[in-house]
Formats: sequence, structure tokens, C-alpha cells
Amino acid sequence: ANYTNSLFSTPNFNSLLEANDFRGYRMDAGAYLGDAKRVLAEAIVAVEGCDFCDSDNFTICPSVSFALFACLIALKQMGIESIFLEAPGYYATVEQGHALGLSIYLLPASPQNGFRVTAEHVSRARNSVSGRCVLVVTQPRYGTGENRAVGEIGHLRSQMRSGDFILVDEAADQTVPAPMAQTPFDGDVQLLRIRGLTKGLGLNSARMATVIHPRELRGAFGDIVDYAGGNLDTASLMLMVRIASNPQFYIAQLQAAQEFVRNQRETFGKNLAGLPIRLSPIESGYFATAHIDTDVPPDAFQAWRQRFLEVCLKYRMPVVLGSSMYFPYDLTTEIVRINYFSEPKNLEKAAYVFSKVLAEVKRSP
Repeated sequence: ANYTNSLFSTPNFNSLLEANDFRGYRMDAGAYLGDAKRVLAEAIVAVEGCDFCDSDNFTICPSVSFALFACLIALKQMGIESIFLEAPGYYATVEQGHALGLSIYLLPASPQNGFRVTAEHVSRARNSVSGRCVLVVTQPRYGTGENRAVGEIGHLRSQMRSGDFILVDEAADQTVPAPMAQTPFDGDVQLLRIRGLTKGLGLNSARMATVIHPRELRGAFGDIVDYAGGNLDTASLMLMVRIASNPQFYIAQLQAAQEFVRNQRETFGKNLAGLPIRLSPIESGYFATAHIDTDVPPDAFQAWRQRFLEVCLKYRMPVVLGSSMYFPYDLTTEIVRINYFSEPKNLEKAAYVFSKVLAEVKRSP
């Protein structure tokens, strides 16, 4: 993509690593990161759009998944017993929660609500569970890419009880300023946030994320990073530091990536014209979903899906189904993940294959 080509063509990215750079561990425990963390802090503050934090307000992690795991460890240490996860949601939340012995409660969000849980859903769930809990939500919405109003997330937060937490997963958000930046950490229900530093740029192999948290939790997160093996990849750290050394450049890259994704979605939608497929309204991030009208009754849905997968295999089209993302199903619509950071030619091919697949599935007995 043009935005990543321009990123790596700048002189600052020549000779990124030298032999000495591979000596020693790099982790965000105590003051290990030194000046690197100060540089990252300046970039994070610029993206947030307000001087909300210093280096004790966030902890750098080697990936979004590790950041999530660190949050769940910290929450368990603070007495959290249960997780409410808005579905669709990230599978790692479920698997990591089970590994830590936490109780997992999925809150299915209906298509009629844009796959977003409502305050009423959260209130009913919270009233049915004793002990302290954390509500995990995504921004942008996982699986659709739609940004929610911060007030909507605040309304969900208000349905939790004193001593609970809300964890907002902003893994691939590219929005500047970050929508959640003005939301206070403290209150009866405390706030934790996870942001991918490189994911929104499409640099998935440069793995870096941050947990944004109240200052008083810095020691706890630093300890978790230390004993849980949160060592940072040297190349990823140095790349991100070089990007972050010019905060306005970092912001420009996020905005270029966001514009690229939106253009990809618009073009893909035009290529699908005439097919019974709706695309989710992605506003931020890079993956969303296509929703295929199967035109079969619910009792024939599984047979339709089986035939759909067989034809996809025939045309060698990889498919990630919405069920793997915990999408609730009404058994009339199939849901397929779309990665908008794919090259344009790949999305053009996907539209062509979709037309062939649906034509063959329709002809099936």
C-alpha cells in the first residue's frame, strides 16, 4: 500500500538494526525502556489528542494478545471473578479467561442492534452474576469496524457495579484523536484500554501494543510483563520508536491507513454489486465482514454452509467464518471475514470468486 511504501522509503528507516541492538532484553518493567518509552509516550499523547498521561499511565506489551492477557492477570489479582464478553468478540479473551480460571459469559449482540450489546443486556447479565466482574467491549466494534459513540460505551459502563472494571479493546483503531481519550479511568467502575501501536498501520509483524491504565496500576503491570515473559521484539521496538519520534508522521500514517481501508471497502462494494452480500460499515481498523443472504430456511442453513465451503475450496478461496468470531447467527445469513489490508487485486479476485461460488451454490440441489 502507498502509505507503507512511503513509510519505509524515508531515510530514517535505512539501517534499522545493528549487531549491538540484539544484546540484552527489552521490556517495560521499571525504567528498562528509558528514552524509548518517553518517545512512545509523546506519540501516544499526540494520537490521544490530549495530555492525559505520562509514562506511568501505560505499559508497553509485545502484542495485543499479550496486552489482553496481562489485563486479565491483573484483574484476577484484583479480585475479578467473571468476564462479560460482547459477542462477536476476540477468541483469545475466551481462551485466556478460561486458562486463568475466570468465568466467561458471552453477551450475544443481535444484527438488529448492529451487533452491539445494549445497556439492558449488560444490566440483566450483571444482575445474574455475583462477585466482581469485567465487561470487555471493542472500539471499533469487533467484526464490523464501526466506531461507537463514547457515550454509548459509558452507558454500558454505568450498568456495572462498584468495584467492577470495563476493558476496551482498541486493537486496530486508527481514529485520531482516539475516541476513548477523554474518558476518565477512575470511578466506581474503573477503565482499562488496549491499543495496538502498529496494528492499525497494517504492520502485523511489528508487534507492539500498550495497556493504558490508571497510574497506580503501573507497578502491577510492570511486574506482570516481567514474570509473564513480555520481552519486546527488538526490531519492532526500534521501528516503532523511529515512527513515534515524529508524532505527526505517525498520525499521518494512521490516517492514510484508515483512508486506504475505506477506499478498499468502497471499491469492494462496487465489485459485489448485484450479489446478495452486505458489507459491514467499517470506519476504523482493517477487517470487517461480508454478510451473505443464503435465501434458504433456517433448517437448510447447515447444508447451505457445507456446500458453500466446498465450492470455496474448489476455487481455493480461504474463508474465515463469523462463527469463529462468536458472531450470533440467525441461520439465514452467512458471515465471512474480510481483510481490507489485502492488496486491491486480491479483493478484486475475491469479488469474482464470490460470484462464482454463489452461482454454484444456488444451482446445488
